[in-house]
Amino acid sequence: MTNTSRIATGLRALAMLAGCDKAPEGQVVAVVNGEEITMQELNAELGNAELPEGAAQNEMRNAALDNVVNRRLLAEVARESGVDSSPEYVVRRRQLEEALLVQMLAQQTARDLKQPTAAQINEFVSSNPQMFANRTVYAVDQIRFRTPANNSYIAALEPAKTMAEVVATLNRLGIRFERGNVQIDSASLPADMYRQVASVGTREPFVVPGSGGVTVSQILESRAAPVPQNQVNAVATNMLQQLDVAKQLDARIKAAKAEAGIDYQSGFAAPKAASTEGGAAKAAMQTPAKAAE
Repeated sequence: MTNTSRIATGLRALAMLAGCDKAPEGQVVAVVNGEEITMQELNAELGNAELPEGAAQNEMRNAALDNVVNRRLLAEVARESGVDSSPEYVVRRRQLEEALLVQMLAQQTARDLKQPTAAQINEFVSSNPQMFANRTVYAVDQIRFRTPANNSYIAALEPAKTMAEVVATLNRLGIRFERGNVQIDSASLPADMYRQVASVGTREPFVVPGSGGVTVSQILESRAAPVPQNQVNAVATNMLQQLDVAKQLDARIKAAKAEAGIDYQSGFAAPKAASTEGGAAKAAMQTPAKAAE
């Protein structure tokens, strides 16, 4: 055990002694080694779970409390083992803390927004048929690779009419890639990209360069998945609110960057390509690990 861990363990032992007279009552539902677990923490653990009635409710509640106790105890074991002093922990803790703050800022922003009008909803639905009446789920054979420094790969891939030809071209160019089957929901596609996908269909692969790399996809099959008419307004309202929140947060990012002092080491800088509307906010709400998936 490191000196830091010994000191931390000693301080926790003193805290435990000082907290021995604490009793689980009122809003305190349990005390673990002198540390209180409150009703608010228990409710957060339960989240939005629908509690059953009677004895089953108590059982579910107590199971959630046991999860909190177990996590609290394991966290103590981790600290005693020096996990909290490792560089990786420090970095991950900051990532998770910042992601939580941004997520809660988004929730706060959403609460302050006005509900979209019926006209706005109708316009959004008619402008994005791929999200509603024409929503389609595609089974796709997909190849992914990092964006090469030289854009000559685009012209080299143009003649490829099959995925086998794509593979042969990438191998010839020495471009490493990953390949696998994925599902693509047309609701996640911008309207112009949906039109491209729909026009190509299953005939041949199509190339989509992006900020995170390049994908080459070929549709294997598709199935219609329209949003039920009685759910269209609710789905459209939710999507419009998400877009509005992203716009609001993007505006805050731009304002914060304008006032901030940001110095980059040579070779490191913000990307030259402009992000899509709301893109900066969406990226900021992801942890680095999630964004890299």
